[in-house]
Amino acid sequence: GNPETTTTDADTDKDDKDDTKTVSEDTNDDGKADKVTETVDLDEDGTPEKITETVTNPDGSTKETVTEDTDDNGKPNKVTETVTQPDGSTVTTTKVDTNDDDILDTETVTEKDPEGNTTKETVTVDADEDGTPEKVTETVTNDDGSTTTTTKVDEDDDGKVDSTTVAEDKDSDGNPETTTTDADTDKDDKDDTKTVSEDTNDDGKADKVTETVDLDEDGTPEKITETVTNPDGSTKETVTEDTDDNGKPNKVTETVTQPDGSTVTTTKVDTNDDDILDTETVTEKDPEGNTTKETVTVDADEDGTPEKVTETVTNDDGSTTTTTKVDANDDGTLESTTVAQDKDSDGIPETATTTSKDKDGNDVVAVMTDADDDGLNLETVITTTDKDGNVVSTVTENDKDGDGHPEKIVATVHNEDGTTTEKITYDPNTDGT
Repeated sequence: GNPETTTTDADTDKDDKDDTKTVSEDTNDDGKADKVTETVDLDEDGTPEKITETVTNPDGSTKETVTEDTDDNGKPNKVTETVTQPDGSTVTTTKVDTNDDDILDTETVTEKDPEGNTTKETVTVDADEDGTPEKVTETVTNDDGSTTTTTKVDEDDDGKVDSTTVAEDKDSDGNPETTTTDADTDKDDKDDTKTVSEDTNDDGKADKVTETVDLDEDGTPEKITETVTNPDGSTKETVTEDTDDNGKPNKVTETVTQPDGSTVTTTKVDTNDDDILDTETVTEKDPEGNTTKETVTVDADEDGTPEKVTETVTNDDGSTTTTTKVDANDDGTLESTTVAQDKDSDGIPETATTTSKDKDGNDVVAVMTDADDDGLNLETVITTTDKDGNVVSTVTENDKDGDGHPEKIVATVHNEDGTTTEKITYDPNTDGT
């Protein structure tokens, strides 16, 4: 009374042709089917679109295998195998052809506990099905409910992992709070770049991203880039570079970008390789990317007292005003201040006024004029006055070729007796003689 084999042929689409065959096998003759195979061939062409095989093992576990051939070409597009244990826990393995090339290139293995909760899922992508996956992603649900997702990528499909990413999701909402990627960018089988993304408010967007590059893997990174996104939408990117790999930065660049697109970039540079960031440049730009102000500060000994500060401001009319303050003795006292006006912002100032004091404490004002705004035929008038405002001397320099060496100098000295002495010096070759 217990048939060992039962075969059912059915016409499910009512076209007078059998399209579904079900074979039940009772191998141990206990009245229960140990293996059931259902074959569906709706177009009755001999190439089934779907085959479902269910095997029941002596221990009570079952294995169901579903093979689907949706394009009916004799090659499966999807194969799903589910093993169910007596306690209800399952392991489901799904292989899929994602790009219709008849290769089952993506495999997903999902493990669930008896309550149906996913405890582990592994997705393996092997596009060419050569046995060497290009990408493996494993998500594990921890005892506290958090998830850890590890993704390993083999970009060139040579069997060596090029990058590993670990994402920690404490509340399992799909938005990891911390994601860490270690990558081998120079293909020497050693990780040289680490990227850490942090989502502090758990909104699915990284608030802080830090990329550390250590190409020679000596523990001293050559470059660190940190990007912080603030609640108001502004961002701050800090790039620290150590080009000589001695543990001390040669250059640090900090860029703050506002929501409207305006930026302030501060760059500190070691210009003479003495491990001191002696020159700082602060550049301010409007939302259109136009520079509105630039300040260059030189503090060679990094004592907090700059030797030179140059500030260039772009005015509303498009002209620029450049102010340069010099403290050559580095004692906190300005030796000179120069204000240069460039009306057409072509880089050639039409006028420049420098104020300073000579060794006797007299005020010295030098006014340079470039009438043709071409860097040639420069005239500089230097006027020296004493503390009472009396003119001590006037010097006029003419520099035709603009090389900084005047061809003609006219010096007028006002003597104490009220007389004046005039001296004219010619240097047509501008060689100092």
